[in-house]
Amino acid sequence: MPFDSRRRLLIRCTAHRRFTAALYRTWVSRFRAGPDQLPSVAVIISEKPVIRCVGAVIHDPRGRLLLVKRAHEPEKGKWSLPGGRVEQSESDHSAVRREVHEETGLSVTVGPLIGRVFRPGPKGTFEILDYSCWSSGTDLFPGDDAADAMWADGATFATLERQNALTTGLADALRHWDCLPRNE
Repeated sequence: MPFDSRRRLLIRCTAHRRFTAALYRTWVSRFRAGPDQLPSVAVIISEKPVIRCVGAVIHDPRGRLLLVKRAHEPEKGKWSLPGGRVEQSESDHSAVRREVHEETGLSVTVGPLIGRVFRPGPKGTFEILDYSCWSSGTDLFPGDDAADAMWADGATFATLERQNALTTGLADALRHWDCLPRNE
């Protein structure tokens, strides 16, 4: 359980204070301890929720990286990894498969988590979990939230980066995770 320096239980809540009080009562009842045995509570209220999203890092057999051109805000017209929001009660892997298929027409096998980034948005903070994926196909059919899709080699990716045509932080994250397009 997360505690602050004064041993107060930290409860992050993006809903109303009434919900937070109910959450605390539930926590107290599960602990089945007297009030003197429980820590006090520090409630962190945030008006802007964290929005869970997923992305797919997919290289073709030649080492090229799959990129999609965003058709909608945020960062409309910039190139990014395929991905999007995780729907309620949907697993990350299901969301990755769905988003990649909707945006590129590819069917993928989802592998391990590569990394996580946080990006501010107008209605909250996007928490994006990027997964390694494999696909037997390479023919792309952009759709849904993708205006275009391409397999980018190292030179193309470097050009997009120089032209500021990539979404914010994409090149740095891929570099940090050692997932840049590979030389053919």
